[in-house]
Amino acid sequence: MSDNWDFYFTTINNKPASIFVDLDIGREAPLKEFPHTLHIFLKMLAPRPDGFPGPEDYEALAKVEDALNDAPGGDRAAIYVGRVSTDGHFFLFFFTAAPQEMIVRVNKVMARFPDFKFVTGTKEEPEWDAYFKFLAPSDRDRRCIANRRVCLQLKKQGDPLTEARVIDHFAHFPTESARAAFVKKITELGFAVGHLHVHEATPRPFSVEFTRRDVPDLDRMDEITLSLHDLADAREGFYDGWGTVVETR
Repeated sequence: MSDNWDFYFTTINNKPASIFVDLDIGREAPLKEFPHTLHIFLKMLAPRPDGFPGPEDYEALAKVEDALNDAPGGDRAAIYVGRVSTDGHFFLFFFTAAPQEMIVRVNKVMARFPDFKFVTGTKEEPEWDAYFKFLAPSDRDRRCIANRRVCLQLKKQGDPLTEARVIDHFAHFPTESARAAFVKKITELGFAVGHLHVHEATPRPFSVEFTRRDVPDLDRMDEITLSLHDLADAREGFYDGWGTVVETR
């Protein structure tokens, strides 16, 4: 389990959902010593009308998560990789080497939280499908997570995110022609192209820096960067994010 956790929003069965997930465990996974999925389905205590947890649920769930992770065995028995909140329910996911032992452990822990109704289940998943095909964010979701992190850092420095300013963007491409096609498109969208670089011995050696004046509020940056992500992806490129100065006026 890593220290790099974050959440993103999606829909599951046409219902709004939030997935809170270990973003870095996928770099090591699948871990052969933990080939089984353990899932725990919890019914929320007091969900909001949209199906997301209310304050009472967050407080209670934090205690449950701590108790499960602190139970005997710790990370030697299982790895907690993420949870889903949707439609009045929490879904907690672990990978384990000993599924039946983990079910016993979960039952003992949940006996301390009688207000929660819960169901457990296990499945052999040596390729970690529950993580890679369900919990892990897509590249577009990761872009939104990164946008939120940048905006939060700006706010921590006193930026109200209401003033337009020059925003720097970066992208990388496998060929010079792919970069040229991207540059043509972003120029039409009002971006000013800056430096062009070639970085040898990288999968996408042809880079471009470009700028445009915008207000860096989160909704706007999601709209801008997801469009840039798609434009780069269509040319086998990679949109590499943005940065700007702090504006406290």
